[in-house]
Amino acid sequence: MMREVEVKYKQNPWLDMHLYQIKKTPLYWKNSLEILWVLKGEIKLVLDNEEFTLKEGDMELINPMELRSFEKIKDNRLLMLDIKPGFFASYYPDAGKTLYYIDNTEEGKGGKYNLLKSYCARILYELNEQMEECDEALSKNLLELQYHLLNNFHYLYYEQEWLKEDPDELERFHRIAKYLSANYMEKVSLSEIAEKEFLNPSYLSYKIKDTMGLSFNEYLNQIRVEKSTKLLLGTDKSISEIAGEVGFSHPRYYLKHFINHYHMHPQEYRDSHTMEEMPSLEEMAEEYPLESALDEIKEFLTGYSRYGSALYLEKIRLDLNKESIGEFTRGDTILLGDATLFLEDENMHLLREVQREINFKYGIILNLFSQDLDIFRGRGHRFINWTRVENILDFILSQKMEPKIYLENTAKNVLESFTENFSKVYDRDVTEWFLKELPKGIVHPTQEDENFDKTDMIPWIYDKVLDKKEPCIPSLVDYIDKETELSNDTFFGGGGMFTSNALNKAGFYAWKLLAQLGDEVLVKEPGLIFTRSNDGYQILLYSYKKKDKTVERRVMVNLLNMERDYSVTRFLLDAQHGSIYDKWEELGAPERIDTLHWTLLDEYVHPKVDFYYGKKSMVYPFFTKIQKNGAVLYLFNEI
Repeated sequence: MMREVEVKYKQNPWLDMHLYQIKKTPLYWKNSLEILWVLKGEIKLVLDNEEFTLKEGDMELINPMELRSFEKIKDNRLLMLDIKPGFFASYYPDAGKTLYYIDNTEEGKGGKYNLLKSYCARILYELNEQMEECDEALSKNLLELQYHLLNNFHYLYYEQEWLKEDPDELERFHRIAKYLSANYMEKVSLSEIAEKEFLNPSYLSYKIKDTMGLSFNEYLNQIRVEKSTKLLLGTDKSISEIAGEVGFSHPRYYLKHFINHYHMHPQEYRDSHTMEEMPSLEEMAEEYPLESALDEIKEFLTGYSRYGSALYLEKIRLDLNKESIGEFTRGDTILLGDATLFLEDENMHLLREVQREINFKYGIILNLFSQDLDIFRGRGHRFINWTRVENILDFILSQKMEPKIYLENTAKNVLESFTENFSKVYDRDVTEWFLKELPKGIVHPTQEDENFDKTDMIPWIYDKVLDKKEPCIPSLVDYIDKETELSNDTFFGGGGMFTSNALNKAGFYAWKLLAQLGDEVLVKEPGLIFTRSNDGYQILLYSYKKKDKTVERRVMVNLLNMERDYSVTRFLLDAQHGSIYDKWEELGAPERIDTLHWTLLDEYVHPKVDFYYGKKSMVYPFFTKIQKNGAVLYLFNEI
């Protein structure tokens, strides 16, 4: 039965940290450098053939692939930090082959132990708080921790403290130990190593015994029998096969050295640790959230510059099995603006984009019966020309949108002619399209309010659409009339989804995210809507006003009962991702945008899109940060 436990590294590419109450585990191993810190209680640790009692405040270092098992002595809380072996390799090439050691019996342990705890405390704090530049802070602390281990807990320092003062000898014995660890299965001789080190074999033999506490052969055979334990527990190979594989010339030599080291026969060792299958994590330990350890480790955060600077972390639990609380109804109407706009290809393109991405049901159109559409022909305006009007209506209908025509005191004979003509053309009662009054909630395209150009529109739209306290009808494109005072050719505070020169505004993307929500609402509260559709689940999180102020948010979401795998798509919308206005300001807010920058803004300013694989789990956690006036949408689509 394979005993290797895989480290997931979900929290960070180089480290994984958990807080457990240990119950009981079998012998197993991990391919990680593991740092243990007992915050409370007492546990028994078996490490290779040694048994330790770890009490509150004790720490332990477990090297990659070392056998270990745990057992509860008293109620306990054990902080466990796993570090990927390759992390330190680019700084110290032998990192993956360096062993570390802690001596919990060391008198007056403080100094270097307290600093080790400080690094662990900082890593826990950063993982829990997820502040700005968290990844950089984690890497910095992890790097400093590794140097601290190398300089203070190198296993050779345990054997001989004097090696600290003699770097050449330290390097020599590290080189020898590394060579033996990599070649123990071969016929390795003392004379061969002495030759490599340009030393007399007798002198080298003496130095190895003096430094390691074992003779050369004793040390080599100890490596071999320790390596054999993984084959005994992880394979069905015979004792003879294992003896040969770890470098013994005959099984009887293997038996002799194994019994000397472990005080039992290899078969007895195998039988005593036999199990049908590896227990589940829940059977071996109970996990606690990292934040519950903050009070216990805060004394080791004193002096850490980032401590106490974190924003409040919101915790949200969303259950995929939750019953629906109602149907989600989006805004279904858009103000298309003046009918003459749709005599231009550019505005037709904008409406196509809106319908492709958002798909409104109704489009309010203004001035459909104006002179600009060349309606009136003939002497005394007795003949009415409907050619251009029909082209516009055909286009709107082709976009799967029903026109709503604002009449605005249109002459009776014009309406009669329109009704008679188009009821035949479209085989329906076109008077259903007439609007005698404009509905409330229209965001007018000529309204001069610079907030309509900014990301302020994002929470403003969501507050209206999701809370339904007031209607919200967006406009298609900004419109410049005679009264509009311009200071630049791009922004003037119009309420359109697009600027007058057809650049997508943040408000367009806010509506686009809304359009991807499902029809069933599972949870709706300030700053959050959680929906379900036939394809999967949708989570929209956005900044909203707290005490009349819109603020940045940091949110940890635990998604419960994810019973299948999902593809996860994230859309991030904020000042840096999706706001033409902010990019324009970064350019220095020019009065005019040259063709090159206009093209770049048009093509490259949009929400950031990321893709993930969501593996089924009882609890699927993810963290997100939402900037002021920002939003993030997660789509969980079934695979």
